[in-house]
Amino acid sequence: MISTASEIRRVREAVEQVARRLRRRGVRLPKSLPPLGAMIEVPGAALAADALAAEADFFAIGTNDLIQYTPRDRPQRRAGRPPLQTHCTRRSSG
Repeated sequence: MISTASEIRRVREAVEQVARRLRRRGVRLPKSLPPLGAMIEVPGAALAADALAAEADFFAIGTNDLIQYTPRDRPQRRAGRPPLQTHCTRRSSG
């Protein structure tokens, strides 16, 4: 679970470091490494999506995890109405 852009930067640096070591050992790797994504599973990550988008190549939204942070006793449920569902998306330019 990530929640800050610095965590993505550290992971990217670690992946690049491992790739360099493998190449030095003669392991053949693709010229460019696969995209690095972020799993948005905690509210902090959802709220920081703009900063995370600057570092990650893509997002995966962990709705099952995020829903655990929402209030369970909503007035809509007591009134027999379905719970409000909010969806956020952000498109990165690049």
